[in-house]
Amino acid sequence: RCLQCRYNLGASLFHLEKYDDGEKVFTDLISLAPTYAYAYAGLGDLLNKKGRFEQSLAAYRRAVELTPNDAVLQANLGNSLFQ
Repeated sequence: RCLQCRYNLGASLFHLEKYDDGEKVFTDLISLAPTYAYAYAGLGDLLNKKGRFEQSLAAYRRAVELTPNDAVLQANLGNSLFQ
């Protein structure tokens, strides 16, 4: 149940351009830990890369709702608004 381990797996799949596999990891992680903001951020990154901008924006918004003082998450949200 290591959340960081699962996040790292999703991020690794993202960097390997295995987007469908990475998306599954992040959505499973969100199901397992729905208040883990970084799972939403990882999903947002991945969806953005896949061109699914509205879904990416929703994921980033949720991440910021869960962890409002994280400047990186806020920057991701801000950047996604320009897509």
